[in-house]
Amino acid sequence: TANPYFIGYMDEMRVTIGQARYDGSFTVPSAAFPDDSSDANFANVTLLMHMEGVDSAQVFNDVKSHTVTVSGTPSTRTANFKFGSSSAYFDGSAGYLSIAANTDFSLSSGDFTIESWVYLNAMPASGSAAIIVQRRNSDGTADNSYVFWVSPTGVLEFDYSSTGTTQVSVISPVGLVTPKAWHHVAVCRVGNKLILFVNGTPVAIDLISVTLFESTSPLTIGNRPDGLRPFNGYMDELRITKGVGRYRGQFTPSTMMLPRT
Repeated sequence: TANPYFIGYMDEMRVTIGQARYDGSFTVPSAAFPDDSSDANFANVTLLMHMEGVDSAQVFNDVKSHTVTVSGTPSTRTANFKFGSSSAYFDGSAGYLSIAANTDFSLSSGDFTIESWVYLNAMPASGSAAIIVQRRNSDGTADNSYVFWVSPTGVLEFDYSSTGTTQVSVISPVGLVTPKAWHHVAVCRVGNKLILFVNGTPVAIDLISVTLFESTSPLTIGNRPDGLRPFNGYMDELRITKGVGRYRGQFTPSTMMLPRT
């Protein structure tokens, strides 16, 4: 009988889960496979929160070493998460996470990307909104730089200001963010374009030519400081990249935790 064992050499073995890399003729790679666990733009990442922790703990860490302060009830939960073993849970009350004012979150006139996985237990009440992240005073009437949020009708919205008061809104069609499901949401500035994405699909594009206002407010996550725009659900893999618009068209969101290097 033939020897059932492989006799020879192997190199560059790779198993990919969740993606069929080849569906027809392709050019065989002429170099080593890239390390998918690293991020070529990691030096530009100013916030990376994996939302990892034990169940019901109120300790949140940022890979980029900013101190995250918990106000109210936000906690890590192991019951529902996108990657890893937990996510950040916001119960729809007045609580939120915050990071002190820092130029790392001043988006200015350059490219940027804000992204996260979100799971809403329930849509916001009429007249309210579910804040993902913002840098402005509570209601945006002053010290306003930007806010990224979801409306009661499932609209993904990014508002920004160049004056600190008057703001411009970039708004997706209704119904794109739904309750009881994980969605990847992102906003990118790429040159003179602002692009919103839901699950890797561009859903709104607008032109931008201004410098965003230099706010002195903290970065808040999951609500605004007065507690009136609460997020009710889970967040995972929150990342801000300053100086790089990562996505310009249709893309496949990451199928694993975002790289730490």
